[in-house]
Amino acid sequence: MTTAQTVSATPAAEPTPVLPDIRPPWLATPVPLVRTDTLPRDEWLAWRRRGLGGSDAAAVLGVSRYKSPWDVWADKMGLTPPDDPGEAAYWGQRLEPLVAEEFARRTGIAVASWPYLLQHPEHPWMLANLDRVTGDGGILECKTTHPRHAAEWDDDGIPVEYLCQVQHYLAVTGAPHAWVAVLIGGQDFRTTRIERDAAFIADLIALEAAFWRRVASRIPPEPDGSPAARRTLLQLYPEATRDEAALPPDAEAWARAYLEAAAREAAAATDKERAAQALMALLGDARAGTAGPYRVAWTPTTQRRLDLDRLKAEHPDLYAAYTVTQSTRRFRVTATPAA
Repeated sequence: MTTAQTVSATPAAEPTPVLPDIRPPWLATPVPLVRTDTLPRDEWLAWRRRGLGGSDAAAVLGVSRYKSPWDVWADKMGLTPPDDPGEAAYWGQRLEPLVAEEFARRTGIAVASWPYLLQHPEHPWMLANLDRVTGDGGILECKTTHPRHAAEWDDDGIPVEYLCQVQHYLAVTGAPHAWVAVLIGGQDFRTTRIERDAAFIADLIALEAAFWRRVASRIPPEPDGSPAARRTLLQLYPEATRDEAALPPDAEAWARAYLEAAAREAAAATDKERAAQALMALLGDARAGTAGPYRVAWTPTTQRRLDLDRLKAEHPDLYAAYTVTQSTRRFRVTATPAA
């Protein structure tokens, strides 16, 4: 298990910056920790774990649709392997220079790369990796997205995850504003200017500072019901090494909440199945039907599955050779009889 580390205010081997042609006045504010354009991916990921970056901001604030605070905490603690970037992230990175070039062509604002992992001068756990700096004294973030997300960019808007990311970068750099350029579906190009929001940044720094104290102290976030929280708890406590724990008083309320939620879940499952059966009876032998604003479908499907019982009976050696034993911990809550 990797121990989380904080970044020192003065790095041991601070790189000598290669300054771009564009030099906004805030350029000297953040501390350049390491040059990133020649950094191997594993080293880059190790540096990112030393603080909170712009892509962590929305998750730490609890407003991300893609990551929970537990995802970020587990990553910084070294409990989870690096995510596979996937095709979308790959093409986003490949198209970044094109988006930056098109931004400069359409706006007339020059752009330049600044390939360094940057550190806030007063809050060393705040890190930033900028896409570009701009000739009008700002920064530029380059994005690509699927057409299904186009509405999120209407009326000069941007998704909340990117808003948090940009304000995080403005906090680290001290820049007065940022541009976000997005290529939607490969053919819809939009730009939005985001001004520095001092009040938002103050709240952001306070919340990120509290979160980073949890990382430094190895204290996990509060339970939030996310899959990431359960995964991390299983990684933190994979085995039971003692029989009993003296639970605190608030454990009773959590146990009650669990059983009440389980009862509601069971009732909801029954209601859902009853509604499904009623609709199936109404459809009869029809594939689909319309009920007001709803479309109801009951379509044929074919699935192939492995008959494990037959495999075990007819080929026990083969079954045993491909059987994997996994250990985990089963969680349950029961009500004890009243004395």
